[in-house]
Amino acid sequence: MNALPNFLRRAWPLALLCIAPTLWAQDWNQLKPEQQQALSEFAAGWDSLPSDRREQLLRRADRYNALPPEQKEQLKEGRQRWQSLSPEERERLRGFVREFRELPPERRAEIRERFRAARQLPEAERKSIRDCARGKTPEQAADCLPAARK
Repeated sequence: MNALPNFLRRAWPLALLCIAPTLWAQDWNQLKPEQQQALSEFAAGWDSLPSDRREQLLRRADRYNALPPEQKEQLKEGRQRWQSLSPEERERLRGFVREFRELPPERRAEIRERFRAARQLPEAERKSIRDCARGKTPEQAADCLPAARK
């Protein structure tokens, strides 16, 4: 008989940890207006999302709202470009990123630096680089980039 109260006494902190995220996750109407704006695409199903997903999205929204306006605009444009891609193009880019992540860290750093240099080029030259890199692996595409500035 004594085992049950002892078990309950020890189990309640675990039970609290299991239900706590649902207690802290906010309903849509409790979000700040800037959070609602950043998360507007999730408005319809927000209250049915798992609490850990809500917390993740809230952290992202707060980081987004802290960005300067020009970075927000860049993110918006990037998202629009992503949404305009076909499923095949998206999968090709995902594969490119997977391959890039498998490169040694030094090589990734070198390629990133070359991409930074390429961003400074006129649009016509950037288009030429894109055309050259299309359909290539990250290693092969790096050959299309200008040398990084030393």
